[in-house]
Amino acid sequence: MINLYDDLVNLRLVEVKDSEFILSLRLDHTRATFLNVQDTSLEKQREWTRNYKQREAQNKEFYFVIEANSEALGTIRVYNITGNNCYWGSWITKPNSPKGFGKRALVLTLRFIFEELNKDETFFTVEHGNEKGKKLYFELGSNIINEDSKEITFVLKKKDFYSIGIKRLS
Repeated sequence: MINLYDDLVNLRLVEVKDSEFILSLRLDHTRATFLNVQDTSLEKQREWTRNYKQREAQNKEFYFVIEANSEALGTIRVYNITGNNCYWGSWITKPNSPKGFGKRALVLTLRFIFEELNKDETFFTVEHGNEKGKKLYFELGSNIINEDSKEITFVLKKKDFYSIGIKRLS
């Protein structure tokens, strides 16, 4: 069982029982502005989570509930895991989460990617208009590798995260 934590944040693997919480985050238009919401039914979310658990068992994907003091406050996901890289996304937190909580969850996720999965780089996308996200990703040491009318694709290399990102987020 994977359990990642620091003194404020805990990441635990999503279970089917988390489906209602996940759906509530995805449907919160104040928080999910830059997420792709496909279906809004609880049963579809449960079905998706059951299918995800099969991918998790095959080490193809990892979806985490982000917690503080045992309270579920967000999610983040690692997917498209291949040879030396993967993607991460589905990062969303509840309003009024503790200060610094989201960044700490992201750092734990990146450490999971680079240390536990031993990947050399990770990719992620951000929609145009998400200026706060873009600023953070540049602070991490990320670089733009593609851009279209809807979104920007970034890459973060392990070496850049440890030489640039960790220092800037500390």
